[in-house]
Amino acid sequence: MDDDQLQFSVANKQYISKKIYRFLDTLNSVLVVYIQITSFFYSVFLILSAVLACFLADFINNLVHIYIDSNDRYTSLSGPFIATFHTHNIKQRYNYRNIFNMYFFGFCIKFQLPLTPVFLLTLCVILPENESLPFFVIVFWILSSIAEFSHYLCHNSKSVFLIQRVKLIIPKEHHKKHHIYDGVNYIF
Repeated sequence: MDDDQLQFSVANKQYISKKIYRFLDTLNSVLVVYIQITSFFYSVFLILSAVLACFLADFINNLVHIYIDSNDRYTSLSGPFIATFHTHNIKQRYNYRNIFNMYFFGFCIKFQLPLTPVFLLTLCVILPENESLPFFVIVFWILSSIAEFSHYLCHNSKSVFLIQRVKLIIPKEHHKKHHIYDGVNYIF
């Protein structure tokens, strides 16, 4: 038997005869399975958080939209913003703006966009043990921001037909009713 085979045989016998090696091997297996199960549940929890964020972003954006659509306090301090917001129901096609211009100027009358994450991030400070809350806040805010693009693209783009067809953004025919009839088809 050569030296390598002898060392291999001695090491193998030590593994079999000394319980510490089997214990460490079992401990390693338990840790791996624990990490895998924890990761799985954490991933499921993150996915559920993302789904909840999607529904809440849609709900809150539509709630704000409904509130401002039904608000006619034009003489108030916020009257000019309300009037500007109401002009979106008049147009079936918006003036073309490149996407960066749309991103910057498209949010000027959506005051809930900066306020909502501030509120939710405050919850993250108050509830630091909730590890998925920051993820939820980020997903919620991104989806709320995407609503503006979705609305703009619904009016102005023919290249998003497939995305509209699977209802990732509003189909034009569905949303058209919102502009024709008052208070219907709120969706982003």
